Amino acid sequence: MRASISSEPWGFILAALLLLLVPLPWLCAAVLAGLIHEAFHMIAIVLCGYHIEGIRIGLWGTVMETDLEGGISELLCAMAGPFGSLLLLTLCHRFPMLSLCGAAQGLFNLLPVYPLDGGRAMLCLLGLLFPAKADVLGKWITRAVFALLTAACFYGAIRLSLGLFPLILLLLLLLNAFLRKRPCKQPQIGVQ
Repeated sequence: MRASISSEPWGFILAALLLLLVPLPWLCAAVLAGLIHEAFHMIAIVLCGYHIEGIRIGLWGTVMETDLEGGISELLCAMAGPFGSLLLLTLCHRFPMLSLCGAAQGLFNLLPVYPLDGGRAMLCLLGLLFPAKADVLGKWITRAVFALLTAACFYGAIRLSLGLFPLILLLLLLLNAFLRKRPCKQPQIGVQ
């Protein structure tokens, strides 16, 4: 079975905006780091015996539609992307921009906030350890992380004189988290 690849119009608008705002070497490093991140997800999915049914590229990143059913397999597949991103740190002497972009993507994706990889891994782990309370615990952990991130963003904006940049990033993360539904109990799971 072949995976279908689709894109949302907002993805092209974001790409055009990034081309205008980000220096080309940094943009290329970020795109390559993103491709490596997604490749590690794909490899993990295939090694766990599952299929990629579709790939969607949009404003919030790349989402792979798979036949994953949760549990330890989803946990491994979720963590494979950040692992690949952080593995780029081993190339820091030869490709410093790629390493930095990979580290930033990997660490950001490890945040325990759904739909990021860390949030998916957190929900899988909670589902394995506390099946009856996984959703409630996941929501409380996500709220605590957002409270800490909000405090850190305000600190960065005010005390470190970073302006509105940290607050805009926080707003985008909040929108991404609250506009997406958790894929629990669905037959197809989207891997971010």
